Amino acid sequence: MATIQSTTPPNTLEEPDSSQRPTTPRVIRTVVHDEGLPEVVYQNQPINATEYYDAPIPVDTETDKRYNEAPIPITTLDKFEPEPAPPLPARPPSSTPQPQYPYPYSPGGYAQPQHPGFGAQSPQLPPYNSNEVVTYVTPLDQLGDHPKFVDCPFCRHRAETRVKKTSSKMTHVSATVLGFTTIAGAAVPYAGKWHSHTAHYCSNCDHKVAIRKWGSRQMKPLGTPDHLREFVLYGPGSISQHQFHFSTTPTSRTAPSTSSSHNLTAMGDSTEHHDILVLGAGLSGINTAHVLSQKLPHRSYTILEAQSAIGGTWRFFQYPGFRSDSFMTAFGLPWYPWRHKHKMAQAGEIVEYLEEAVDAAGLRDKIRFRHKMLACEWRTDEQHWRIEVDSDGQRKTFIANFVISCVGYYAYDKAFPTTIPGLKGFGGQVVHPQWWPEDLDYSGKRVIVIGSGATAITVVPSLAEKAGMVTMLQRSPSFVISRPTTSSLDSCLKSLLPFSLAYWLIYWKDVFLEVFSTQLLLNFPALGRKVLMGEMQKALPKDIDVNVHFNPRYNPFQQRLCMCPDEDFFKALHQDNCEIVTDTIETVTKDGILLKSGRKLEADIIVTATGLYFQLFGGMTPLVDGQPIEVGSHYAWRGCMVDSVPNMGFVMGYVTTSWTPGADIMAKTLISVIKEMEKTGSTSVMPVLDAKDRSKPQKLPVSATSSYFVKAADRMPKVTDEGPWYGRVNLLKDWCAWILGDVTSGLLYSGGQGKKDI
Repeated sequence: MATIQSTTPPNTLEEPDSSQRPTTPRVIRTVVHDEGLPEVVYQNQPINATEYYDAPIPVDTETDKRYNEAPIPITTLDKFEPEPAPPLPARPPSSTPQPQYPYPYSPGGYAQPQHPGFGAQSPQLPPYNSNEVVTYVTPLDQLGDHPKFVDCPFCRHRAETRVKKTSSKMTHVSATVLGFTTIAGAAVPYAGKWHSHTAHYCSNCDHKVAIRKWGSRQMKPLGTPDHLREFVLYGPGSISQHQFHFSTTPTSRTAPSTSSSHNLTAMGDSTEHHDILVLGAGLSGINTAHVLSQKLPHRSYTILEAQSAIGGTWRFFQYPGFRSDSFMTAFGLPWYPWRHKHKMAQAGEIVEYLEEAVDAAGLRDKIRFRHKMLACEWRTDEQHWRIEVDSDGQRKTFIANFVISCVGYYAYDKAFPTTIPGLKGFGGQVVHPQWWPEDLDYSGKRVIVIGSGATAITVVPSLAEKAGMVTMLQRSPSFVISRPTTSSLDSCLKSLLPFSLAYWLIYWKDVFLEVFSTQLLLNFPALGRKVLMGEMQKALPKDIDVNVHFNPRYNPFQQRLCMCPDEDFFKALHQDNCEIVTDTIETVTKDGILLKSGRKLEADIIVTATGLYFQLFGGMTPLVDGQPIEVGSHYAWRGCMVDSVPNMGFVMGYVTTSWTPGADIMAKTLISVIKEMEKTGSTSVMPVLDAKDRSKPQKLPVSATSSYFVKAADRMPKVTDEGPWYGRVNLLKDWCAWILGDVTSGLLYSGGQGKKDI
């Protein structure tokens, strides 16, 4: 036997737009069974309680009128015969629906206004067999500093929030402007409430549902109901029955669920739709994906990686001794600390570190391995990129509104082309470090390494451990400096301070010293050369002339300085089986190399460490409406986008200092561009130059004068060093541009709600 209770919801709401939905108060009755399980009855129809909240309910004015005047008693559900609900409209006739990305961000951007009751106080169902009175969830705009139960607009679950506070950009700007010391600057993020952002995340799907930025007292709700998302995607014919799932037990997650409603596979098994595609699962790609998940948790994305595992460069190169030549505190991911005591790491250690970071950030399920990019085309009429990939011999298609290339600047399948006379007639084995044979045995053999860059400086000490004789043959010298792999100051900070604060100080100390020393040597080249050559002379054997073998034609940091950990390169030169020769090759003979000075070097193995082949976007030529875009004839906007190429960015670090700080700033800049698209309701953004900008002298985007950069000038976008069309200079300039600059100058936002020409 069931009893009847007549109830009116606490918020009797009316739709704001009567032209789109008839106005009616919501009057419901709750049938409470003997078992204590409530069931909602509305307009003579039983409605599952999980379907009530904000569900599209048919409207019958006459029925509502009868209910208001005299509620109809119901004594048993067995006698209840519900009226048939009107059929749902059919899906649009197109069998291949085309999503429109990005989703309009504000309620005004939807074809249908957001329901005014969304996020307002709504009844919380009591547990099964409970006599509790209904409780209420907290509206999104009334959240404070503590976890509360909310109705998530993304996963449509009722769950408790997770609160996260982060320091704002203004915190670091204040520290810089006021001239705080490093320690004072570190203390600012913990000083008080005024400086910080407070965000609430759904404990079920980990999406950010509300945020209060620094200086504001109002919490801003984020997101919009899923049924409106589908309305925008496919039109009014696609709206189906939506349920609000109630959950009072928070679910622990480390990343947004990959099964959300906007992760679509709408064009068959071989086509996938995503908001954003990240190309590459190396260090830059992993960091970009993490920034995406933190800054744009409501956007769907996936990572395409050509190799079978993460790591990028650090997984690909296999030559002996391959290691970092920067401190891992600066070179590593800014959000995942390097916990080893030594600060310069071997490739295997870096890969292991990246594996741990991916698992810690919950990114592994986002990566598609063995997906090699073949072609990409932007279609203006559909406002998306179409990426063709090869996946284990099968051709697949990915559709995305925005593409971020994190595949670096060199090719895996080709090296820098150099002509070495007579090399084909060499009777021994010729090896390039890029494709080092796993079974190469160089024990007791004579090895000549041709080159003077970072690869040669790295491989020579490792070869000298087992080879009979190692000769480093260079045409022009390089600067080589040694750096200790441990720091007593770092150890002291870690022992005295909490690890997070100590690591924060160490990170910025290493980054600051790197930027400072780079700018000092660039601005005072004579002083820099004197200091560097003095340090090298101290480390070299007395029979090696520093002026002959380590006195380059270029100034410090016009090319990247070669780093060696704990003087391992110089220690190798102290050995009897290792030497350095500065000369020009006359020809390669069957058993060695004849030099122009007349000296002959005998060899069993020749290693050609002569450089990399520069390319962007993984070697793909972007197509825009069928027209190929030759990157070398276009300009770079703030070092991360190319003019005339909409909704595509590329992430590059610095080539003369640590890579990752620059890559991190570029990723955040691109995220800011996507946020501006959401803010303006645009679906595309493209760098544009006027005639005045194009008339200015062209320069290369990087200042390095290495041969493989200079000879790749026709494949590199150009810059003018004015306005947003500047190259990659240093972290300080890029950081200030990200913090204080704008993402409107030089960009054209269009599509969506209108067109914004800036």
